[in-house]
Amino acid sequence: MHSADPVAAGAPLQPSVLIVTGDGAFARGLQRALRASCALVEYAENFEQADALRERCVFDLTVLDVSRWEQSGIEWLARTHAGLRHAHSVVISDHTNARLVLDAMRAGAQDFLEKSSGSKALMEALSRLVPARHQAVKTSAPKNDLHVEVLVGRSPAIQEIRKTIIRLAPRSAMVLIQGETGTGKELVARTLHELSGRKGEFVPVNCSAVSPEIMESELFGHVRGAFTSAFSSREGLFYYARNGTLFLDEVSEMPWEMQSKLLRALEERTVRPVGAEREVEIDTRVICASNRDISKLVVEGTFRRDLFYRVNVINIHIPPLRERKEDLLDLVPYLSKSTADELNIEPMEFSAAELAELQGHPWSGNVRELRNVIERALLLGKLPDDALSDACPQPESPWPSHLTLAELEKQHILKVLNDVRGNKSEAARRLDVSRKTLERKLKVWNNTEQSRSR
Repeated sequence: MHSADPVAAGAPLQPSVLIVTGDGAFARGLQRALRASCALVEYAENFEQADALRERCVFDLTVLDVSRWEQSGIEWLARTHAGLRHAHSVVISDHTNARLVLDAMRAGAQDFLEKSSGSKALMEALSRLVPARHQAVKTSAPKNDLHVEVLVGRSPAIQEIRKTIIRLAPRSAMVLIQGETGTGKELVARTLHELSGRKGEFVPVNCSAVSPEIMESELFGHVRGAFTSAFSSREGLFYYARNGTLFLDEVSEMPWEMQSKLLRALEERTVRPVGAEREVEIDTRVICASNRDISKLVVEGTFRRDLFYRVNVINIHIPPLRERKEDLLDLVPYLSKSTADELNIEPMEFSAAELAELQGHPWSGNVRELRNVIERALLLGKLPDDALSDACPQPESPWPSHLTLAELEKQHILKVLNDVRGNKSEAARRLDVSRKTLERKLKVWNNTEQSRSR
């Protein structure tokens, strides 16, 4: 069989894509849009042609248009994903509904887009999936030598974190990593795994990006027939991380019901696939992370106290970049070199004045924002004049400025309640408060209104 896998061939990261659609005009337009950045783009107008192409070539990504097929298309997708560990696909449709999206995700799709979104949205989806696909291929390949990217910096906080990583890595203790978005929580988790000596893979999953309806299936797997679109059995992420590490990023966003199931899995060291009669033993190290203070969520009643105690055996807090500006002296040259290597261009040196300017920036996006600024500077050959301007200006407040804080709070809560059609549990989740807190405020406002009406 011919392989179009660029990683296997040692080529640049250019994916091979299979487009399956009954809309010829749409396919030809998409082919033109993708060919500049893809090694191979094939088009099949039906499932028979698609199967024939898949027999001749290994595709990194499949783009499936279910506008004309719907359920039969979902069934075909499920069959193509069955037994393929690193299959990646995007489903598109003329229209969307919750059931269709859920069925597509359960069949194995990583993303779902409306056809009207255009090629730009699809390219953005592919840009997210291609690195994941190639990282999966690379991590499953035999490791000839161990290379660990360590945290860069000279601040006391970073030095202490490095010491903690070295001490904890060989042990199986639960670790909770906390810090703002962009501080490097996944890097810490990955380094813990690389130094652990575990033979299995490092499997990251962002809990906030997984639909609550399919989270149990994603983590634990399911058996054939467990639900409507379960056309075949599927292993969960705990299985793929066996003898390795499962990284649960943004674990604070996990639904309450799923938290209890995760706690049982951690306590019993077993998982029960959806629809299965028996539990399966697991040997998986679990590392959790969150950009929120989970201890506060416990007090508010949105995160289980017993699960918090279980995952918080060791807590690693990564301070934001604005609190460790001295690390910029190491991060800037490091990111300049590593980013230049990725772009295949020469790194640039930053002057003392430019470093001072960088140190004066608040870095609300932390190291991730710094990397973006460095990349822009490399591409332009200099630090842009607007590089440190606020790239994400805050929109004007929709609330009148004359409102008091209490009035503002009341109007906002009532608006959220209206948006969720009175669902207090969902409103409390969106407001980041407990349902009891929400009900107490509503009761106070109701009593006040009654008193005024008398």
